[in-house]
Amino acid sequence: DVDEMLNQMQEVKDDDELALMRKAVQIDLAAYDAAQQAISPGVNELEVLGAAQQAAHLAAGEKVFHDGDYQCGQLGGFARDRKIEEGELYIIDAWITYQGYWSDLCRTFSVGEPTELQESIYNHLSAFHDRIGDYLQPGKDSRDCAKAMDAYIREHPALAEAGLGHHGGHTIGLRAHQMPDVNPTRGGIFRVGNVVSIEPGSYIPDARAGVRLENMYLITESGPENLSVYPMEIRCRS
Repeated sequence: DVDEMLNQMQEVKDDDELALMRKAVQIDLAAYDAAQQAISPGVNELEVLGAAQQAAHLAAGEKVFHDGDYQCGQLGGFARDRKIEEGELYIIDAWITYQGYWSDLCRTFSVGEPTELQESIYNHLSAFHDRIGDYLQPGKDSRDCAKAMDAYIREHPALAEAGLGHHGGHTIGLRAHQMPDVNPTRGGIFRVGNVVSIEPGSYIPDARAGVRLENMYLITESGPENLSVYPMEIRCRS
């Protein structure tokens, strides 16, 4: 099966591939800087996307693909001709392709001052990334990571029923989603050289959307390396 052989070859990244992926991540992070500066009550979602896209092109030094979830107050969806509202949470799950390689990250920002519930949910999901080294190890099963993520999310009283709102992540490279997936029922064994996105997320109406926080990690013999070092802060930095 040629497809299976290609999938296995693409799962493990060479040094030259990693260099391109590191660059893709840095471009994505530049887009997040610009998006944060644009977020304010009354601003159009398309303006936030436009600011992020411009920053991505400039950071890359060339035209790149940049899009993602830019709907405010929603779990996801493309930017609309709509003004963002005070009190909403803005989940920005942003993608970049740079010379064929993907970056896929997510941060959640409050429009205005967050509520106590919003901040509590944010801090709970953010803390899962502090324990990711327990799961992103060579030889570990990606399904176990997803199950642990769901169980951890449900420890928050407001999220006990909602749990993990989607898959827990995925391997990434020449395609946005590669195997092994980080899913309770579908996955595989992690190997050195995998680049894996981890995205704990949960959504309830009282949070006026919810929270998703996604980092990309390189699996090494000594544990995961965070390729997307960037603040996890619910309040926008101006």
